[in-house]
Parts: sequence; C-alpha cells; structure tokens
Amino acid sequence: MKITNNIGEMKKLIVLIIMVMAANAVQAVAQRREPSPEMQEKFFMAKMKAIQKELNLTEEQTNEFVPIYREYEEQMKQIYVSHAKENRGAKKDAVTMVNERIDVKIKVLELQKQYSEKFAKVLEPKQLLRLDRAEQKINFQIMNRHHNNGDKNRGNRYRRGNKAQQGEKNK
Repeated sequence: MKITNNIGEMKKLIVLIIMVMAANAVQAVAQRREPSPEMQEKFFMAKMKAIQKELNLTEEQTNEFVPIYREYEEQMKQIYVSHAKENRGAKKDAVTMVNERIDVKIKVLELQKQYSEKFAKVLEPKQLLRLDRAEQKINFQIMNRHHNNGDKNRGNRYRRGNKAQQGEKNK
C-alpha cells in the first residue's frame, strides 16, 4: 500500500517538475523574442546614425527626423505585434493565412505612404527617395551582425571554408 502511495506521489512530483520546466522554457522563449528596452534603444540609435550617414542628413534634419521616425517604427511594430497576437496558436487554412499576410502588407504600405508625407517635410526629395533603400540596407546589416554574433564558430568555419575554396580556385 505504501508503494502505491509513493508511486502516486512520484507521479505528482514528476508532473510538477515538468510543469515548472515548461513554464521556464516558455518564459525563456518570450524573453528571447523581445529585446530589452535598452537593447531596442541601442538598435534604434544605431539605425538612426546609419540613416543619417546614408542620407547625408544635416544636424537640423536629424533632430527633426528622429522623433518622426521613432513614431513610424512604433506604429510599424504595432502592426506586426497585433497580427502575431491575433494568430498565436490559431489553426487556419492556407488561403486565410495568405489573405491575412496580404492585409498586413497593405497596412504597412498605408503606413509608409502616410509617413512619407511627414518625412517629406524634413527630407529633401533625393533623400526621401533613398530612405527606403537605406532602411533595407541597414536592416540587412543589423540582421547579418545579429546572425553572425549568434554563433561565432559557425561564421568562422564558413569563412575558413570560403578561404580554402578560394585557395583551390587560385591553384
């Protein structure tokens, strides 16, 4: 009889341990998804510095542009976050999912159109035309740095492999 109770208690303990581990795993995943406010600010300021350089903004333009761009990025983030919240764990058919992605793209394009008018009040026409390309370039660079810093050995291995391949080509 005691053995049965011990087995029952062990089962309860195992279930409790699994639940605690699952809760910790969920918390760890949630923390990885959302960078800290300090890290977000660091990314934002790095992006602003790169945009300033890429578009050759004056100090006056930069001072006017940064608050508008911050507002723009916040609204852009809200579009993606609300879409993610609406679809978290939802099982939908492919057509519905594709249509929802298209709806998000439409919202993004509408926001870009709205803010291009605000940016035009600060930027010269040439700078406004280069802004989209500059954003893409900077986002690509940030993603590459983030990806490469995630596993330094992997990046080094590929670089060594490329050098070895280049050496073979030169022979």
